[in-house]
Amino acid sequence: MGEVKKLLGDSPVTVAPFESPLDDSFFRTRRVKKNDALFIGYAGRLVVEQKRVDRLEAFCRALTAQGVDFRLQITGDGPDKARLARQLAPFPVEFLGMLKREQVAGIFAGWDFQIVTSDYETGPLTALEGMACGVIPIFPAIDCQVSDVLRGKFDPLFYPVGNMQEAAARLRTAASLAPAAI
Repeated sequence: MGEVKKLLGDSPVTVAPFESPLDDSFFRTRRVKKNDALFIGYAGRLVVEQKRVDRLEAFCRALTAQGVDFRLQITGDGPDKARLARQLAPFPVEFLGMLKREQVAGIFAGWDFQIVTSDYETGPLTALEGMACGVIPIFPAIDCQVSDVLRGKFDPLFYPVGNMQEAAARLRTAASLAPAAI
């Protein structure tokens, strides 16, 4: 942990070390919200293959239908960015582009939740980075490092792969729970 703090220097961002499997204390402290909208983040390559960014439109539609007040921030770049921007135009979405390494923790620390839409992953590193910044992942039920960390106590954060209606419902439920109950 000392090495991580040395790398961050005088960064105002709190970094939370975590063991696997996580215990309840990891999700116990939630940020005080400045407004009612939930800040949701997506981080990664903007491609349909593997990452399935095309599912973000269905996710936003489901959140809207369920009455969730949200803002979605998208970090990353890729060949499907222009199409994704057109699909998400009706929703409160901000494209941040590629982040510099020193920007990642600050952006992630502002998110309440991180949505992962992939069909398959090995990490994904962005979800682990988000969790280190206190972001709660809403995650497809796929086998990877993140599911290894969350499986068991945090199964309510998993949704069936591709079911964005259920992903929105999982996020809505997690947002309404007392911090220690997540």
